[in-house]
Amino acid sequence: MYNFKKYFLLLPIFILFYFAFVLNSSFKKPKLEITKQDSAQNFNNDFLKIFSLGQERLLSSILWVETMMNSDIDHYKSNDLLSWMYLRFNTITDLTPKFYEPYLYGGIYLSIIKDDDLGAKKIYEKGINQFPNDYYLLLNSSFHYYYELGDVDNAITNLTKIKDHPRAASYIPSLIARLKSSSGDLVGAFTLLYETFRNAPSESAIKKKLANDLYSIKAEIDLDCLNSESNKTCQRQDFFGNDYIYMNGRYSSSKPFKPYRNKKGAN
Repeated sequence: MYNFKKYFLLLPIFILFYFAFVLNSSFKKPKLEITKQDSAQNFNNDFLKIFSLGQERLLSSILWVETMMNSDIDHYKSNDLLSWMYLRFNTITDLTPKFYEPYLYGGIYLSIIKDDDLGAKKIYEKGINQFPNDYYLLLNSSFHYYYELGDVDNAITNLTKIKDHPRAASYIPSLIARLKSSSGDLVGAFTLLYETFRNAPSESAIKKKLANDLYSIKAEIDLDCLNSESNKTCQRQDFFGNDYIYMNGRYSSSKPFKPYRNKKGAN
């Protein structure tokens, strides 16, 4: 009799649990999305140096791999050096100042993917301080200064450092002269960006983003030319090899594009 009463008292509890389960299953719950900027863990650099116990390179390598595996493509526009990827690259290079890849790919990623202009500038400057004659750091930072920051003087300074480098493309001296005379234009931006594109890792998010940027720049240049009064010397195919479309007396691109970002004030 006692056991029967005990089970009888449990019955309402089971019924309530059942109805709670049914209600929970029938209602569509709102998605809770947390950005990587809000969820990423960053660390105090001084603490990490102590915690590493002399294994700074091992720790920085682990952080580098984890950062690239979890990298996101959300733009960061605050310009306050608080983007999670900038903080990671800064930590990694504080731990191991001669770790080259975070300067090279970190700078490109912050500049091209994240739009973190100030963060990219700081990482490039930090890298060039460690590798003052590195061809790719100087080249990529030149584009960043030139088109993302509108700082033509620093772009020319860095290009001048590599104009006689064994890896330097033959067009660099003429590009320097072009920048000096015109203070920069889309043709110069395309030339610099294409060199970065050529050396970007295959199938990477960076390479794909650069290809789309190059498409936009080239389309803007070509269509301005084709739709001008004298268009005999204009290029008639876009960056991906598609013909521009002629309709109703004007040329247009086969794929929509947004004009590439205008130059910004120097930081």
